[in-house]
Amino acid sequence: MTKHSSDEGSDNDSLVKDIIPNEMLMKTFVSNVVDEVDRKIKEREDKRHRIWNFALFFLGLLGVAGATALVKVSVIDEIKATLPTYTSAIRSNLKDEISKDLKGDAEMIKKDIEIQGLYTQLIYASSRIDGDTQFSKQQLDEIIFLLEKIPPETFKNSPGFAGVLERVIDSFYASGLSVHIQTIVDRFPSAVERNTGIAITLAQHYGRKVIFHYITDRNYIDAMQEFIRFEVAVNSLNYAEVALPYRLLMDHLKANGERSSDVLRLIGSMEYLEDSEREVVIGELLGLSAPNTYMLNVDFEAEVISQVALDFISEYELAEDL
Repeated sequence: MTKHSSDEGSDNDSLVKDIIPNEMLMKTFVSNVVDEVDRKIKEREDKRHRIWNFALFFLGLLGVAGATALVKVSVIDEIKATLPTYTSAIRSNLKDEISKDLKGDAEMIKKDIEIQGLYTQLIYASSRIDGDTQFSKQQLDEIIFLLEKIPPETFKNSPGFAGVLERVIDSFYASGLSVHIQTIVDRFPSAVERNTGIAITLAQHYGRKVIFHYITDRNYIDAMQEFIRFEVAVNSLNYAEVALPYRLLMDHLKANGERSSDVLRLIGSMEYLEDSEREVVIGELLGLSAPNTYMLNVDFEAEVISQVALDFISEYELAEDL
């Protein structure tokens, strides 16, 4: 027991002896590190002061104006160095933009010239068939070709172009070329609705189509939609009397040829028309009943419509009631 305690005390003394020198060594090391850090901070501050003093000396020597001039010289030198490249880039971009603009303008002018050329050809071609009820296939093909080439929006507000279309439609209408009339209507909707002459012709055209198809095959829905479209157009143009004869015949057909309150109501509304407008209604009904008075070659469609008109005139005693 005694021996063991003695040995243990001896070991503790030795450990204490070892720790003390190590602690002193650590303090010495930390002190050296702190000194080194302080030295480097002092060197950095001294360097900063030297630079600042030099700057003050430089400004004092040259003055503010001189220093400014020196800065300006440096900036000017930099501009001179970069200006050729920058100017070259501007010139290149400007040249490209001008080239694009000129090319676009040239293409636009070329396109306008082409369209005007087509329009001029259409004027000439339409004048050759004006008032004719028969013309060659070559004339027809030429007009259709020109109409298909002219952009629809180009002349939509042009009275001159609408006049040319009216001439073509009238010739097609007189010749019974219904398919080609529909082509024009579909391609130039704005022009045909705004022109009084065209709207009148098309109200009559589609009115006849409705009556004919109602009798022959009942396939009149498409024609009816177009008739309503141009009925509205002529009404808005103050030519309601143009569509009225066809409304009378349509309602007469719907009543299976018998007296109808709808027809009587329409006939009664005619008293609000001017005398000249009532004459238009009566004249159109009489004309439909005798197609040979306005057609050189009466076709099957005209014959069918003629029978409907004659039946209507007989049923409502046209001469007396109207």
